[in-house]
Amino acid sequence: MNELKQLIEVLTDEEADAFIAFAKAKNKRNDVKNILLFQWLRAGKTKDLSKELYGVNKSGALYALQSRLKENLMEFMESKIYEKQPDQRLTRELAVAQRLLQRGKYKLGHKILQKTIDSATGTESHASILQLFQTKINYIDQGAQQDLDQLLWQMEQAQKNYQLEIDLVKVCALINRELTASPKQAPQIIEKYLERSHLLPNPNWSFTAMHRLLETITEAAVISSNFSFIAKWLEELNQLLAMKKTVADQHPVPYLEILYLLAGSFMRVRDFNACGNLLEEMELAMESFGKSFVKQYREPWMVLKALHLNYTGNALQAIALIDQEHHSNRRLHLLLVTFHFQQENFQLSRRLLRDFNHSDQFYVHREGVVWMIKKYLLEIMVFMELGLPDLTDSRLRSFKGFLKKHEHAIAEDRIPDFVKVLVTYNQQPDQLREAAYQQKIQQLMMKQDLWREDLFSISFYAFLKARMEKKSIYQATLELIDPDV
Repeated sequence: MNELKQLIEVLTDEEADAFIAFAKAKNKRNDVKNILLFQWLRAGKTKDLSKELYGVNKSGALYALQSRLKENLMEFMESKIYEKQPDQRLTRELAVAQRLLQRGKYKLGHKILQKTIDSATGTESHASILQLFQTKINYIDQGAQQDLDQLLWQMEQAQKNYQLEIDLVKVCALINRELTASPKQAPQIIEKYLERSHLLPNPNWSFTAMHRLLETITEAAVISSNFSFIAKWLEELNQLLAMKKTVADQHPVPYLEILYLLAGSFMRVRDFNACGNLLEEMELAMESFGKSFVKQYREPWMVLKALHLNYTGNALQAIALIDQEHHSNRRLHLLLVTFHFQQENFQLSRRLLRDFNHSDQFYVHREGVVWMIKKYLLEIMVFMELGLPDLTDSRLRSFKGFLKKHEHAIAEDRIPDFVKVLVTYNQQPDQLREAAYQQKIQQLMMKQDLWREDLFSISFYAFLKARMEKKSIYQATLELIDPDV
């Protein structure tokens, strides 16, 4: 059942509709149980399926139906979805050419092979292109009518490009393995592998390879709450993306993923101009690629757009952007809480927080440990501002337990310091006016550290700064992000 649900979850709405039509065409009789099961599972219904379908509990029949539905889904995905991938088309055409050449139909085989090679130009399907040239050379004596030296040179270029992909895959795999074992060493791990391997952005990297590397280094930055150590790579990958923009329409998914990751990363290092430009490019690309891409990427884009608006002084526009759509997305919802907290709408922030009514484990599984830390801190600060000491104490105790349970996955060493400051402020708020306490907070807000801080962490510092200097939380936030505000 779990595998079947996973197959269903990856389908877009358009693909789901197409699968229903596909299943109806395959059904040999007026039996719609497979379609009903598909629709129920897609809607999240998992209980009493056998009774609903058969009127009684028939676990064996349900298992057989699930197996048939799984096979139908696999067949549909192979024939309808992946046929659009360049690699799949090239593999099929190569197989046809090879069969013809093996059976002695050399003229037609070479014709199809050459046509496939010509059409493969610009696809970045390096493994398939290498196989095409290998086949061409294997049968060069059977009517190829091409220069062997030229073919060998072309094959060598294809092999170099393919090797670039392999090298990148190896480096990313090694980085991910060490990040899993030692998340607190993320900056050192990235430097160790990228510098040691002398890996440099290459125009022959495919969009998929660029996405893989960017995903790896941004994951390292996220778990360490430090994006400064990948700033150089962000600049170089952004320049490489600009060079390859002319063929981006052939690779819509990795292109949009790269734009999203770059925009978010540039925002983290406070390059709001670069972030804004990438978000505009992403919006235009989504619209040009079609409705299915708009539907798939609108919410991730909206998260970044709202953050960009908020941290460039346009808080009301940021709130208006997500106010109508936050219920369907937990990240947007928590973002709205953050924005209202910064505007000191504490009662509204509390009401919005009540919508998070699942367990910590539920949210960790779906959103991650870092997201849960943000939720805890917001709850604690909101309860403090509303003068609710019992609720504040309760959430602080729960937060301490949560941090202890997940300390292996938390790279940020200063979170315990955050907790100590919150406890002190909660128990003795008058200490904010004492020089020693203010000095302690100032040490937490050292300029060098703030430059590399996550924007949410900046919001926490801003909360303390605002209470010390008696100014609004939002104004304090903007001052910490840009001292010239």
